Amino acid sequence: MLLSKKKIVGAVKLIRWHQWYKNLVVFIAVFFAHELMNLELVVKSLLAFISLCLISSVNYIINDIKDVEEDRMHPEKRKRPLPSGLISIREAYILALLLFIASILVAYSISESFILFPLVLFLNTTAYSYRLRQVPILDIHIIALNFVLRAVAGAYAIERRVSPWLVVVVFFIALLLAVGKRKGDYVVSKGKTRRSVYDVYTPEFMNSLLIMLASCLLISYSIYTFNSPVGERMMLTIPFASFLIFRYYHLAVRGARAGRSAEYLFKDLPWISAFILWGLTCFIILYT
Repeated sequence: MLLSKKKIVGAVKLIRWHQWYKNLVVFIAVFFAHELMNLELVVKSLLAFISLCLISSVNYIINDIKDVEEDRMHPEKRKRPLPSGLISIREAYILALLLFIASILVAYSISESFILFPLVLFLNTTAYSYRLRQVPILDIHIIALNFVLRAVAGAYAIERRVSPWLVVVVFFIALLLAVGKRKGDYVVSKGKTRRSVYDVYTPEFMNSLLIMLASCLLISYSIYTFNSPVGERMMLTIPFASFLIFRYYHLAVRGARAGRSAEYLFKDLPWISAFILWGLTCFIILYT
């Protein structure tokens, strides 16, 4: 199936490994549980990350198979392995099956019950790809639910209590990113997108959603810092968090690449600088 160099490169692009960063939320639990120095728990978190990355790639492949005809008409997506013909539909199905089996095996190495997380993520995302993505408002909530599922999986893997703040903050982050992506796609298509959801997602409505979600996220995170187990020192991270949120809002409203594809945020110097400072500040407060 994957004999030539071009096929291998195409398969790597097809699994979208560059979007595995979405599963990094798995590590939130071990980080904020003060267990980052516990090698056993870090390994469990890493296994959970790998399992969810593999199942995410399965969903990316299935989604690309479903959208192959539509993607051939898209100015950017037509260069993907399936629309371009680099990888055949049959080869894509075989690759998806292999990745699915690998994901379940890695999940089983954590615990038998952990298998539910990649399975539920697979079912939710498949339902989203085939039907729910066409239902405005519900579509972004399914995306947010999947992010929360990843975060909860991280806590479950290390057998720690799931903090309600973990759920709330991750939920609003995911909603904000989902709306930002839709806003960016709309701007890039110059309002000519044929997706029916944009009958509801008008520019005015998306701008309003971005404002509301950015506000909810900042308030939720701020309340978390007031009630942090390590004390009020976590309030020192609020300025960094607010900058990250406002910078993303600015990029999303403009339709910038970093607004539509979150991986490009890590190429935005102001945003990544603030993110590093936020992470270092959190680390110092939690571990010193």
